[in-house]
Amino acid sequence: MVLKNQDWNLKDESAIDYAKKVGAEFADFNRNNTDSYTLSPTSLLKISSKTKLVLPSPNGSTLS
Repeated sequence: MVLKNQDWNLKDESAIDYAKKVGAEFADFNRNNTDSYTLSPTSLLKISSKTKLVLPSPNGSTLS
C-alpha cells in the first residue's frame, strides 16, 4: 500500500516522523540493519500484505 509519494531528506527525521504518524514501519536505508526493514529487497521477503511501509529514497526516485 502506498500511503503518500513524497521526497524526504535522509539527513533529518521527517520520514521517520511521518511513518510514526501514520502507523507505518520505516525502511532503513542502511542495508546492514537486520533489526528492521531496509531498502534491500531481501528484507521485504516476509513482509505482511497489511504492513504499511515508508520507503526513503536516497537518490530521489519515486514509486508509481
